[in-house]
Amino acid sequence: MHTLAQDLQTLFPQLTAWRRDFHHYAESGWVEFRTAAKVAEILEQLGYDLAMGRDVVDADSRMGLPDEATLAQAFARARQQGAPEKWLSAFEGGFTGIVATLNTGRPGPTLAFRVDMDALDLDESSQYDHLPAREGFASCNSGMMHACAHDGHTTIGLGLAHLLMQHRAELNGTIKLIFQPAEEGTRGARAMVAAGALDGVDYFTAIHIGTGVPAGTV
Repeated sequence: MHTLAQDLQTLFPQLTAWRRDFHHYAESGWVEFRTAAKVAEILEQLGYDLAMGRDVVDADSRMGLPDEATLAQAFARARQQGAPEKWLSAFEGGFTGIVATLNTGRPGPTLAFRVDMDALDLDESSQYDHLPAREGFASCNSGMMHACAHDGHTTIGLGLAHLLMQHRAELNGTIKLIFQPAEEGTRGARAMVAAGALDGVDYFTAIHIGTGVPAGTV
């Protein structure tokens, strides 16, 4: 049997590819249409049960929602930039949340892990000394940039999803992976909580890079 470390090392090139893709197609809060559609596609391929869009985002609890014209423009751009059509419509109008569930079929607690998906409203450097620009994955979307590592957080969520499914025979209980929109400005969490994303959850972890907590510690 492979160890978790070996499985992670094997997955590493895919993690890099995912993260650079999300970085290149940066999308700000409530317009993470391409990002969410790509995430849903990967999660479904892994075998997760998915709830998304209006099922996990309460319309009236959204904060800082862009105007309808901005939402429509960003939605059209996501389609042009290759968002998987099968999933795209679920997120239209600014409902860009996903909850993926793994039920092991064995009794145990319900754990939830939350990652965020939104970029900041910034222009990314095009200078050669900026690594994403030099290696060709700087943001192609004007005024949107992953300057706060949410591209990394989303990728961690997908990596976790892959490893959990790979080791599901060793697990008990139920695991929820929550992919949250609009974390910047503390705008998105309330809408997912109001829609019931945390109902029945016994233990909750918000995954974040740079917490100061030693590796291997929760």
